Amino acid sequence: MIYLIVALLVTYGLYGPMLLLFGESSVYQLTSTRTTGGARPEYQYRYLWAVGYDFTARDGRQYSGNTSAIAYDAGPGMASTGRVVYLPAFPHMNMIAKEATPGVGHAALFAFVALLMWLTAPRKPTLKGARADQHSRAHDRLKRKEKAQPHQEAMPLSPDQTIAWIHTYRRHARLYAWGFFVAMIPVVLGIIWLDVRTIDAEVLYSLAFFVVVFFALAIWSRRSTTRSWRGVVHDKYIKTRRVGRGTLLLHKVEQRPMLDVEANGRTLALGVSAPLFDYFSVGDPIFKLAGFDWPEKFELNGESRVCIVCGNILDIGAAVCPRCRAPVPDHATLVRELG
Repeated sequence: MIYLIVALLVTYGLYGPMLLLFGESSVYQLTSTRTTGGARPEYQYRYLWAVGYDFTARDGRQYSGNTSAIAYDAGPGMASTGRVVYLPAFPHMNMIAKEATPGVGHAALFAFVALLMWLTAPRKPTLKGARADQHSRAHDRLKRKEKAQPHQEAMPLSPDQTIAWIHTYRRHARLYAWGFFVAMIPVVLGIIWLDVRTIDAEVLYSLAFFVVVFFALAIWSRRSTTRSWRGVVHDKYIKTRRVGRGTLLLHKVEQRPMLDVEANGRTLALGVSAPLFDYFSVGDPIFKLAGFDWPEKFELNGESRVCIVCGNILDIGAAVCPRCRAPVPDHATLVRELG
């Protein structure tokens, strides 16, 4: 879900620069100028002008485009002719060259994308964090000794603790998912405002389109996450595809480990990491619990198990996942919760 959002934002931010780099250039002629609403106090009583233009593409046909400008009542202050860039294969994708040049709005958008990727990236314990964790554990042991309580090693969750943790995790996952959805709306509105410097009907329509698409993606993502299933690993294979165009030197081959799982009367194709690919064998009965992203075996028959939160491979006696810091639940309780 995060990657889809990032892809949409990056596509929006690169739209103008990509037209400059890979598009064709032509000369536009202004065809219409009109104000939308009255003078805006927030812009020193200037007006928002909707501007239309036409240009002739390489194929000899005429195409139109539109833009906006903030100016006083004398007019939008744009030259009647100028340079426009467009995509040769689809000239309806066009933009005035001056507006396609990267600016403050692009910088703000990509800063937000970088922040989003950093916030959602998996974390590995650092040496400093490990030392702080050791210090904290030592402090806790000292406090327990002071209270004359016997020391107990960290253990996986008990059955009762597992049930409580499952319900809490599901509730928090819903809150975080929809909270993120709601928080993204003013962020996207702010990015659009940085680009057009006004809030009008067209901006609200653009925001409404984003909300509808984002909501559909959220529903689709939540449906796959909140679904339980049980099945058997039917096949394992490496999916290979070639990425890129041009000479063979520019081609890149991507290899993704895949599992085919016969579950609920149909075949699920699961993309997994290399450790998970090695962990599961053909014929293994596996299950996925509602609210979690990763499957697990019905029977633990080795020295490892899966963190159902992040998909990391854990030692069989681990109490906490070192990657995502989630507690390790009782396996038999997970199977019972499956129903």
